[in-house]
Amino acid sequence: MDETTKTVGVENKDDKKLIFTIPHHWQNYIASLFLIIVFPLAPVFIVDYMIINEFGDISVQSLSITAAIYFITIGFSSNNKLTLILGILGCFTFAVVYGRIEVGVPTVNHTIETIGNLDKTELQKLILDSYQPKEDYSQLKFIGIVCIAFISLVHGIERYNRHVLLKEPFFEII
Repeated sequence: MDETTKTVGVENKDDKKLIFTIPHHWQNYIASLFLIIVFPLAPVFIVDYMIINEFGDISVQSLSITAAIYFITIGFSSNNKLTLILGILGCFTFAVVYGRIEVGVPTVNHTIETIGNLDKTELQKLILDSYQPKEDYSQLKFIGIVCIAFISLVHGIERYNRHVLLKEPFFEII
């Protein structure tokens, strides 16, 4: 077989010229990054950042519950025991944070008649304003984003080792 018929990562049993494709181990790695690291964060980005806040800020409630679920998901999808422990601890921590965030009790001082006279946007603003946190949690948001980025990086490195270096399949059925 000459050099023109070799394609990196693709088994060429028939000794035919192949158009370059992404090697299977890199496909496994990219698929695992997308499905395990990026895809689970899509709902909080799409719903909270783009729709509710119109490209504004992600709420601390959404970020903390997402971080809790994300940590446990990463922990259980890992083969590393320390990542599992980190996932469990991170899940517990962010679940406690989510539970301890003081959210304003909805205080609607309007009667049914006055609420009925509000247009749709005024009513939405009234409801959303009544559920805003009482304190500024910008530092907590920053810590949450950094923690999510850190565990994503750690798991991305593990996935690189598993799929690119050790060539483990991502989906064994494919």
